[in-house]
Parts: sequence; structure tokens; C-alpha cells
Amino acid sequence: MIVAMPGVEGEGAETTTAVNLTKNIREMTLTQTYSQVSALNRTYSPPIDSRGQTLNEFSNWQQTVSVQPVDPNRLTLDVSGSNPSAVRVTVTVSHNNAVVASVS
Repeated sequence: MIVAMPGVEGEGAETTTAVNLTKNIREMTLTQTYSQVSALNRTYSPPIDSRGQTLNEFSNWQQTVSVQPVDPNRLTLDVSGSNPSAVRVTVTVSHNNAVVASVS
């Protein structure tokens, strides 16, 4: 039996794209210094790939990156400081101005 569910495929593809766009930022941050990661703290529209290249074909998508210093023993506890030992990077991906995924 084959069941057609209009719209479901599109929602799944949208979610997959959003998760992949969050992974782009994660991959980018793996080898960067704190100052380089901190500089990512902004919105990219259109979004960027893991090399920092603009993905023009995703013009109706955006990545919002939030970099927050945290206590290394309690990653949910925000701290302040210019040279923290740990940061939490949250990437929120939107499509057509609606949030599709948010990952920390």
C-alpha cells in the first residue's frame, strides 16, 4: 500500500535542511579560537556553510548564532568574561521567517 500525505515530505525536507544548516556552524567552530567563534555571534541571511561561504540558493533561510560564555562545570550557567574556558553556541535556523530548528 502506498499512502500519499501532501505536505509531509516538504516538512521533513525543511527540518532536514534546518538541522544541516545548524551542523554547518558546529563544524566551523570545531577548530576555531574563542575570538573566532565569538565573531560568529550574529544572523546570516542567506545562511553560510561550514567554510563560511554564503549559500545564496537558500535566500529565504537564515541562521542566527548566539555565543554565550558559560561555566565549564555547568554548561547551562551563563557567565561573563573576555576569555572564558567554555562557551555555548546556539544556532537557530528559520525558513520564511519561521523557526524550524534551534540547537545548542
